[in-house]
Amino acid sequence: VITITNQDFASKSLYIEPDWSAASYWYAIAALADEAEIFLTGLTQYSLQGDSVITEIMANFGITSQFKDGGVHLVKEAKPVSRKIFDMKECPDLAQTVIVVCAALGHEATFTGLETLKIKETDRVLALQTELAKMGVKLIEKGEVYKLDCSEKFIPERMFVNTYHDHRMAMAFAPLALVVPQLEFENGPVVDKSYPAFWVDLEKQ
Repeated sequence: VITITNQDFASKSLYIEPDWSAASYWYAIAALADEAEIFLTGLTQYSLQGDSVITEIMANFGITSQFKDGGVHLVKEAKPVSRKIFDMKECPDLAQTVIVVCAALGHEATFTGLETLKIKETDRVLALQTELAKMGVKLIEKGEVYKLDCSEKFIPERMFVNTYHDHRMAMAFAPLALVVPQLEFENGPVVDKSYPAFWVDLEKQ
């Protein structure tokens, strides 16, 4: 028998760290910009969130992460992208973001660890293949290895992105607004699942 007697309620403040998955889209924006300085509040260097690895991934694209002033400062530096293989097994929610950045830059990288993408909100592999084809980029599947073929890449004057009822499809493709003159999205409110203020925050930049 477990008995808990009456006692006074003791209030306590709990700190909830911001979402590193949401932060990844700002890293993507910085990666596609000619110059960028972005400050994201509340994020810490020693996070328990697996998607905090975005700091290491985006360092390959010239994005430095400086943790100070209660958050992280992103700064874009001129740096050629050399990393060719990205293993997304431990951070599959970052896959769409990184793949779209590579496609926009024409960087023909290879990706592994994408198996679970087929059973998310949509088949994200198929969705990526379909949408990237609109700019001439192919995501070629060979077993459990995926290769970006950018040999026929072009930047369309206008691109309409289908979201497939998937919040991450919308946010992963949003940074293309830096390279595609007219970028439109089907079902913009789909981002409400994880980042309701995404479009509002994007307009501020």
